[in-house]
Amino acid sequence: MDTARYASPNCKTCHGRGYVRNGEGINDYAVCSCAILGQRREAAELTLERALPPRAREMTFRSFETGGLAQNERALLAARNFVRNYRTARDQGWVLGLWGAPRTGKTHLALAIAQACTKRYLARPMLLNVPKALRAERERFNDPSKPSLFEQAAGVDLLILDDLGAQYERQATDTTRVSWVSEQLYSLLDERVLNNRPLIYTTNLSPSDLERRLSNEQGQRILGRLKEAEVAALEVLAVPGLRNDTKQAAGDLLFAED
Repeated sequence: MDTARYASPNCKTCHGRGYVRNGEGINDYAVCSCAILGQRREAAELTLERALPPRAREMTFRSFETGGLAQNERALLAARNFVRNYRTARDQGWVLGLWGAPRTGKTHLALAIAQACTKRYLARPMLLNVPKALRAERERFNDPSKPSLFEQAAGVDLLILDDLGAQYERQATDTTRVSWVSEQLYSLLDERVLNNRPLIYTTNLSPSDLERRLSNEQGQRILGRLKEAEVAALEVLAVPGLRNDTKQAAGDLLFAED
């Protein structure tokens, strides 16, 4: 390890060298804890850079706005505790559901969990938008050389299954298509639940609406797998009057006079 590269320049133990003496011999040196921490931090950042798009990496606990709403404060508390108890979640294969209307911050909170688990435990996360992933999986029929997102999602440490339920919206009359969709989702959930791999899903549907959407036999198999490992399904509410400062700043630039 290049200890100086990862060391903190302000470390009072190694003074930025990244190693400390632990004996009188010529080779009696040990890597300083600050260098180990720095290496882990860089590894986590590289993992997140590969796993998540830039906009997703902006969605952290610090940037999540609860609006002072009790329901959102509860969801934030549960999200933070998921991170604190990630080893247990990993050993037991926890499933956490986040539901609510569009643009309430469900995906934001799920991504905040994933990033915190990566930085703290070096977890390998994956964001899988269900409708988009299913479209990509269909394209593999014409080009089997393309990688399968579902196969990749089955093995990652922490999976975010985004927009669950939306895949059925326009398929009510096409039972063959619904059957294929259901089979893909069931296989993914079955693999993760059987191997105790944690999962966070987001949906615009309430638990009762999701159950109605998955009311057929295949849907019930999916729902059964979710419920088998689900520890909570939490509602996230829209925050009235929430500003987007980034968009506001961009708008100001567009209309600024020379």
